[in-house]
Amino acid sequence: MCFKETEKLSKRHFRIGPTPISCTYYGDFDISFFTYAISHLEEKNADTNALNIIIIDVKSTQKPIPKSLWQWPTINPYNGEMLGMPEGYYGNCNTITQTLILIDFTRYRMLFWAKDVASFPEYERSFPLRQVLFFWHKKTNFVLVHGGAVGFKSGGVLLAGLGGSGKSTSTMACLNSALKYAGDDFVLANTEQPFIHSLYNVAKLEASNFHRFPNLEPHIYNKHEMPKEKGQLFLNQFMPEKVINGFPLKAILLPKFTGNVKTKTRKASAIDAMLALAPSSTLLLRTSTEQVKLIAKLVRSVPAFWLETGTDLSDIPLQIEKILKEEYTL
Repeated sequence: MCFKETEKLSKRHFRIGPTPISCTYYGDFDISFFTYAISHLEEKNADTNALNIIIIDVKSTQKPIPKSLWQWPTINPYNGEMLGMPEGYYGNCNTITQTLILIDFTRYRMLFWAKDVASFPEYERSFPLRQVLFFWHKKTNFVLVHGGAVGFKSGGVLLAGLGGSGKSTSTMACLNSALKYAGDDFVLANTEQPFIHSLYNVAKLEASNFHRFPNLEPHIYNKHEMPKEKGQLFLNQFMPEKVINGFPLKAILLPKFTGNVKTKTRKASAIDAMLALAPSSTLLLRTSTEQVKLIAKLVRSVPAFWLETGTDLSDIPLQIEKILKEEYTL
């Protein structure tokens, strides 16, 4: 497949977790859809060992997916994986976003076809290339997990829980504290040496909860989509000093709203942490058995605590800092 130089819209470079990435965007579409959420990870220069990702908007380039690809074997209906791929290659078809991803692991190359980027659901803007990053790390000790993450350069915590547990509220409450923000939706975890890498600088919250953060409301990016969608805040655009690229993982916290004024913490078991972290990660990312095992390994590597949150938001970061200071010398 060939492109004219005039069709080359832009090229950006990032370092996402341990991986340098160079993204080339072809087509007439708003590339901020793919860049706002990861702008805190952008680098000026390309790395010679970078994973090269070519993103193609079919509608504007008129560069359709080659028909020969559809002659390949069956697509797994559970996760969209294309079965029967040659060794060293991976393919995945997403019928919701109408995208096709092909990975050549041996040459560090990836093709990402989108039928029409402009038709993507707005929430996809908050975690661009999520599938790409998930597939790329499938055979490593890294795993994408659904959780929030706050801390310091010397160490921090992962907040895990099902929808409605207060994970996002607890994470956003830390924006008014000394704690730094690594994410509140998806993060990349190194399970070999417990470490959390930030993926997205986005904070998301239900419209009904934004009244608790009046200083943040003016910065909501997608007000036109609320309340149908959660409000999105691209923190790197207006408070970059609060965003951190990662930290050693010291504990897993399980938010649970109590209705009391003050926030309290108490020990939780590894099973509690697994039940809070694994189901949502598995459901949203269609994880395999091997990746669930990696999540279990991560859970076993650090202590877990219930974070029984109260109505005083300022007490939440204080209790998180207390756990870090009491359990570790930070």
